[in-house]
Amino acid sequence: MFENAGIKSVIARATHVDTEKKAKKIVFIGAGFINLELASLPSTVRADYYNVTIVELLGHPLPLMLDAEMGFKIQKYLVGKGFNMLIGHKVTKIIGSNGYVSGVELETGEKIDADIVMLSVGTTPKPGHLSLFSIRRLNG
Repeated sequence: MFENAGIKSVIARATHVDTEKKAKKIVFIGAGFINLELASLPSTVRADYYNVTIVELLGHPLPLMLDAEMGFKIQKYLVGKGFNMLIGHKVTKIIGSNGYVSGVELETGEKIDADIVMLSVGTTPKPGHLSLFSIRRLNG
């Protein structure tokens, strides 16, 4: 998937945070629902302290949930809240130093500094368990 994805301070889905330093620069790989929800948390605590960057390979945020028009509205809102949005970019490498993450590298060669990298890509919901709650899917 990514070179060096196993170094410390890289969080993939529901793993614990393994970092010894206070995170200020956070890079989220993927602009799906989970990452956008997690990305909003630091800004509610101290928006002036955290530097949040979201990198999305596809053409707009929430690409599996929303059409482009709505996705661009979400993007505009998040940029207005201070998020750095890199849409249509691919992370090719997670960069580490002394066993801890120090940034990511994009396919363009651009490097983005990071204290923590949150990785949530390629996950799609499996709604089969909804039957346990007497909820029926509309499409079958």
